Formats: sequence, structure tokens, C-alpha cells
Amino acid sequence: MDSSLKIIQTLYLPDDGSDPLNSNLGFPSPEFNWMGWALSCLQLKQYYKRVELYTNNAGYEVLINRLKLPYDEVHVVLNDLSFPPQLWAYPKLHTYSLQTEPFLHVDGDAFFWEKLDESILNKPLIAQNIEVNASFYKTILTRLLSFDIVFPEVIMARFNANAEIAAYNAGIIGGTDIGFFKTYTAEVFKFINENSNKPGLLMIPEVNMIYEQVLFYCLAKQRAASVTCYLKDEVHDMTYPGFADFINVAGDTKYIHLMGAFKKNVDCCYMLAKRLRHDYPVCYYRIIDECKRSGIEMFLSCYNTTINNKGVNWQSLYDNEKKQYALIEDVFKNNKLLSKKFKVNKFMSVNNIDADNMIYNIPISYSMEFKQHEADQLDEVLIDLMSRDRSYTELLGLIADCFDEGDTEQGREDIRKLLNLKLRTGLYANLYEV
Repeated sequence: MDSSLKIIQTLYLPDDGSDPLNSNLGFPSPEFNWMGWALSCLQLKQYYKRVELYTNNAGYEVLINRLKLPYDEVHVVLNDLSFPPQLWAYPKLHTYSLQTEPFLHVDGDAFFWEKLDESILNKPLIAQNIEVNASFYKTILTRLLSFDIVFPEVIMARFNANAEIAAYNAGIIGGTDIGFFKTYTAEVFKFINENSNKPGLLMIPEVNMIYEQVLFYCLAKQRAASVTCYLKDEVHDMTYPGFADFINVAGDTKYIHLMGAFKKNVDCCYMLAKRLRHDYPVCYYRIIDECKRSGIEMFLSCYNTTINNKGVNWQSLYDNEKKQYALIEDVFKNNKLLSKKFKVNKFMSVNNIDADNMIYNIPISYSMEFKQHEADQLDEVLIDLMSRDRSYTELLGLIADCFDEGDTEQGREDIRKLLNLKLRTGLYANLYEV
């Protein structure tokens, strides 16, 4: 197989007569949902020849008619699906079941900054990563069993034998073994049909993880089928710490999946918005315009029709933040740390001082409010140093003087890494400026 592998995505929206654009799908507000879809699609189009969408009429209306995302083919095949909204993974499984050739399914909240190696794309079964946390999944299974839910035999055999219960995260999933996916999805549909009249099926949202991700793992184990993971490290912490590192996209970050709590994290949402605005401004402002046209009250309150400036020139702040984001991206993407000077954000102010620390007010133009930042000791040192323009070399030398370790080669390297981290996070948080 070559790079002509089909990349597919699934969007199902309720077609109930309401405006389908007004759907947040786990995000704080609809604009973030559609910014996620846009960034996911547009990044895939950077690397793959065939990116296709499986959807229903409502999804087609939003992604194609209104947002004009550049899918190579759109399959409007989900109109006749009937399922409880709590089983949100069901439309994806339906999409898997329709495939007759090798594919890779990518969630609409997953973003790539690289092309997968052909050695991965050629594999029979592909997943994002393996989740090894037996107590987490066995607890969910035990709770569901208490509601008289009947699970596929392939799951119960491992559960009853006290064998390891793990899961493959389906942020990306696919492969060349179409026969496996036919069996797998048939098991899912059987499971849902057998339990459709049991209220307990809908009482625990994690049931979606069981029939999509745990079943995939158990069936692969039963068949002794090898699963190739895009991310090689096992995940044990189900909160996935560090998995939404937008501030390092210009550096080492190659993949982000905004799962669960990440969608609700305001800072993640702001970084998603800034990323789309910087990389795909036409699409970004199209989403804003469509939300305005539909009368949607946006979380990004600076775009709402009725706003209160509170005596602050937020337009000037917005323009400055947008300019700064582009400058910061240039610094880290093109390795220009040594050629730039850095300073404190001129719009930042001190809120109050106590015995231990300082609280700074940082303007956030998106929300038209000031965010409080509690500085740690190193922040305070850097803020003091950057009261005037400082080069990276100056900062590194002055910071090294604060550490006893600065007189060893390893110590200097550790200090350099710490300064890089502090600069990167502080710049993206509007604490400092280029």
C-alpha cells in the first residue's frame, strides 16, 4: 500500500429541525467544535491524497455547505441511523462497518502535524495507543454488569479468567484487515441490540469505551492479531497528562487528541482557536461569521454582537495578541531564539503583592477580561529581568547566575532547557512578548 490509503472521518448530528451549527459536542461552545473539525480536516489534507467524510444531512450542511471543508468525497450514509445520543461512538462503528478497502479513521478532534510512516499504514490493525489500566476498565465492567448488561463472550472470557483488560484508543483506528473490522462491528451491533431495552446501558457514559476500545483489544487478543500503535508508549494515566500540548506545535508536538476533559479546558480551546486563526485564517473567520449569522452566543465573547468593552481598547489588545502569536510561532518554528529580544507584556499589570508571591493581571482579548497569573519564583525573576528588552543569551547568563548548578556542563544544559520551557509557556500565555 502507498500514501493513497483512504483517510476517513465521521460526523453525525441530530437532524431534528434545529440549527445543526449550534452543536458543541463536548466543547464549551459550538465555535470550538467547528474549529476542531476544521483543523483536523485541513491538517489531514496537508499529508494525504484521500480524505473522506461519512455523515448525515445535518453534518453535510455544516461541514460542506457552510464551512466548506475540502473533503475529497462525502458519503451521506448516516441519515437512517437510530440510536440513543448517549451511545455517541455508534456512528463511528457504523462507518467502520461500511469499509471494503484499507482505511484509517481519524476523530474530528484529533490533529496531525506529520504524515504517518508507510510502515504503520501497511499494518493489518492500527490504533492510536494502548491503554493499560485494568482497574479502570474492570470497574466500569463491574458497574455495567450490575445493571444486567450482557457483554460479548470475548470480553467476558477475559473478565472471568481475571486476565488483563486493556483497550486501544480509537482516536485513530484502521488497517488492512477488513475482515477483522466486519467481525468487530458485528459484535458491537449485537451487543447494542441485545441490551437496547436495558436502562443501564445508557447510565454510564464509559460504555462507549467498552464496546469500541475494550472489545477491539479483546478480539485482537483472541485472534492473536498484532495491533500497531501510532504512539508507542503505553498509557496508564487515563487523564492523558500533556496530551494537548498546543504550545509545542512549532516544536516537537506531532499529534494532539482533545479527548474528554481537554475539550472543556478553556486554555486548550483558546490554543485551538489561535492555532486555526494563525494557520487557516480564511476558515477560522468563516466559522466566526457563520456563528454570528446563526445568532450563536460564542464563548469567544470578543466576536459577539453585544459586548461590553469595560473601558478597555480590546481591539488593540486583540491585534497585539494576534501579532505576537505570529512572532512567537516564527521564533520557535524557525529556531530564532538567539536572534530575538524578549520583554514583559506591556499590557500586564500587578494585581496585588503578598508575603510569598505576586499576582499579575494578563489581558485575554478573546474573553475581553483579565486573567490572574500567580507567578512562581522563576517567573518573578524573569519578569524583573524583562522589564527591558533582553536577548536570549543575556537571559540565559543571568538565570544561570541564580543556580549553583550553572558552573557545570550538565547544569548549564538543564538551565537552558528550563529557560526554554519558561519562555515558551510564558510567551504563549501572554506573560512575555517578542
